[in-house]
This record gives sequence, structure tokens and C-alpha cells, in this order.
Amino acid sequence: MNINVLESRPAGYAYLLDMMELTGMPHWHTSFVSSSGTHRSKVQDGIIEDIYPIRYWPGDKVGDHLEFVLKYDGVNLSLLARIFEKVSQDELTEFIKSKPTGKYARRIWFFYEFLTGKQLPVDDLHWKPKIITPFRTEKNLHVTAL
Repeated sequence: MNINVLESRPAGYAYLLDMMELTGMPHWHTSFVSSSGTHRSKVQDGIIEDIYPIRYWPGDKVGDHLEFVLKYDGVNLSLLARIFEKVSQDELTEFIKSKPTGKYARRIWFFYEFLTGKQLPVDDLHWKPKIITPFRTEKNLHVTAL
């Protein structure tokens, strides 16, 4: 199966790494959004390339693509750490405050503070929300030491 990436634009990690000019950072999953067609996947040498239909386009803001990352690209702590070095703290705070109880916004908030050691100027929740784990268990890779 041959996928024509020229009619697609990067999304998630691919978009963020390109926008922030971060190179040499491989990831096992790359996403694109196409203006036509249906969802298609290609696997080559352990790397997955997904092309999603236009309705998956997250938007043009960093927070939108970070949410896409957590939904579709999987958690890569080293990539997130590099992205958080470059992202504007104000832009990230605005995104989180726009969705204070959203599970992906809360995960982004957690990962930012965990990976950078910096606290965002966002008030803690003062009610007991549904517990959100930082990782989606169905997308995690587990390694067992021998």
C-alpha cells in the first residue's frame, strides 16, 4: 500500500516537532490528516504511519496537537519533555484553563509539571473529579526485566 503524504499535513507529534524545528527525535507513530479519503495505516520496520480523515484535524494550536498526541500518537516522555522546553507557558496555561476538567488537558498539565519541574499558574481542582491516570493503559508498552 502506498500512501501519498503530499496531500496530507502532519498532526500530533509530527506537527509539533516540525513547528518547533526539533529534529532527530524518532517516534514509533506518525500521524497525518488528509483532506480526502478514510483512515489508512502503513506499518514499515516497526514504524506506524496513520493518515486520518479531515474531521480529525485538531486545530492550529499547540494544546490541540498535544491532545491529539495523547489520543492517537501515544505517550513519549522524551518527546514531550523536548516539546515542553519550547512551548509557551502562557499558551499551555490558556489551553488547560479552557478545559479545566477535560481528561486530556489534565494529562497535559500533569506531564508538563512532572517533566519540567515547573508549576503552571492553574488552580488545583477543589472537587473530586473522576480519577484520570496519566497513561492510557491500552496504548502503553510494558517491559519486564529478565
